[in-house]
Amino acid sequence: MNNIKIYKKIDSTQVKTKTLADKGAPQWTIIIAQEQTKGYGRLKREWSSNKGGLWFSFILKPKIDAGSIQKISFVASISLIRALKKQFGLKTKIKWVNDIFYKNKKIAGIIVESSLRQNKIDWLVIGIGVNINNDLPEELKNISRSIKDILGKKTDGRKLLSAFFNEFKTMYAKFLKSGFAVFADEYNKNLKFLNEEVKIENGKTIEGVNRGIDKEGRLVIESGKTLKKVVTGSCR
Repeated sequence: MNNIKIYKKIDSTQVKTKTLADKGAPQWTIIIAQEQTKGYGRLKREWSSNKGGLWFSFILKPKIDAGSIQKISFVASISLIRALKKQFGLKTKIKWVNDIFYKNKKIAGIIVESSLRQNKIDWLVIGIGVNINNDLPEELKNISRSIKDILGKKTDGRKLLSAFFNEFKTMYAKFLKSGFAVFADEYNKNLKFLNEEVKIENGKTIEGVNRGIDKEGRLVIESGKTLKKVVTGSCR
C-alpha cells in the first residue's frame, strides 16, 4: 500500500478520499487523519473524532454489482473485530449494520459510500473510525468508549491499522472469489442482539427477534409467524 496520505487535521477523511476517487485515484489509496473536524458516520451522523483516535478511509474498485456493497461493509466489520482481538485481546460485537461495540458501548463505526454507473461500481470508499486514545466528550461517555479507557493505557493505532488491512485484504480477495456466504456464519457469531428482541428503523419500524443475516446478507427478523428480511436500516 504505497498510496497513503496522513493529515494532522482534516475536515473528513471520507470527503477527501471520495474527492480523490472521483479524480481517478487508484484502489487502496488510504487517507488517515490524526483529527477530523467534520467526521461523520452512517446517515450523515456527526462522529466525534478528536486527536488520538484512528480515523481513515480507503478506495476499492471491485467488479461487482451495486447490491453487494453492503456485503463488503460486513467483511470490513469482521476484519476489524478480528484485528481488535489479535491486537488488544478485545472481544467485540457487531451491532447491525456495522457498528463495533465492546460490551454495551460503541468503540468503532464503519461507513461505505459509492459511485455507480449503470448499477456497476465505479468506486467504493470505506471509512472507519476507532476510538483508541482519544478523549470522548462528556455527552458521549454513556454510549461510547475508547480502547485507552478499556485497557487503562494508550496503544498504538498504527499497529491496529496494519492488523486491520492484513485481515481485510485476505478476506476481500476471498469475497471477490467466493462471495459473501462464506462469511455469514462468522458475522452472526459476532452479532450483538442475536436472538433478542430488536427494533429496526428503515423508513418504517419492524419489531421482532433478530435471527441474524442470511447468506445474501439480509437481516432476518422473526415477527410473529413471519420472517422479514431487511437490507438497510438501523437497529436498536
